[in-house]
Amino acid sequence: MIAGKQDIDEGWMREVRSHCVSKCPYIVPRIMWEADRFSPEDLADLKRLLADTAQQYQFDGFVFEFGFSSGILPLMMEIRSALEGKQIILVAHPEAATSIRDGDSFLSALNACVNYVVIMSYDYSVRRGKVGPNAPMRFFKESMRDFIHIASKSKQREMIAHMLMGIPFYGYDGMNAITGPVYIDVLKHYTVEMEYREKDEECAMRYVDEKAKLHTVYYPTLKFLAERIALAKKVKCGIAIWELGQGLDYFFDLL
Repeated sequence: MIAGKQDIDEGWMREVRSHCVSKCPYIVPRIMWEADRFSPEDLADLKRLLADTAQQYQFDGFVFEFGFSSGILPLMMEIRSALEGKQIILVAHPEAATSIRDGDSFLSALNACVNYVVIMSYDYSVRRGKVGPNAPMRFFKESMRDFIHIASKSKQREMIAHMLMGIPFYGYDGMNAITGPVYIDVLKHYTVEMEYREKDEECAMRYVDEKAKLHTVYYPTLKFLAERIALAKKVKCGIAIWELGQGLDYFFDLL
């Protein structure tokens, strides 16, 4: 079964599409696989469920968080056969790039079944179980480089055409994720200390709460976003924002 259908807002989708002029944004909800095991019988059910759901709600495709490896490609090819003409986007952790062998062959198979790969070039510190920068520039660059180098030099442009570098519109207060409204609330209620950290090319903010607890906050600034967008433009790859509604209104000035 596909859970979460109760949150599908068909009225909102109709409203978005009613304002389209020459192009419409793709509506591609995220699918996460949560079963412990997978069998051939499950595959047939999965293909049917995906096709039926896409047709029922007029989705333009799906974003899949199934992992990223050579072993996942046969599954993605089967999904492609069920979603002919739809957008298929695969989410990948940055570390996954180093596990790929025979990159050119992998890239050919990837092209046949996936439109884009979103590289999760954020959550740098929390993945390591510590408080720190969310998307330090060195990590952003390393993630980009590792995925480009999956392919041989002659095929790297092909890899870049499929890449969407992840850019966060959210941040962290310690180990807890925060969105724009929470960040603004902190600025309103506390005396804060801001520091730009050259090493990470990211801004850190400190404040002390009512219980005398020291907080360290990492939240995107316009400079943070502009520098990462500029790098993606320079390399000529796309970007994937996680997620639009979690940012501040003026972030859209950069897009």
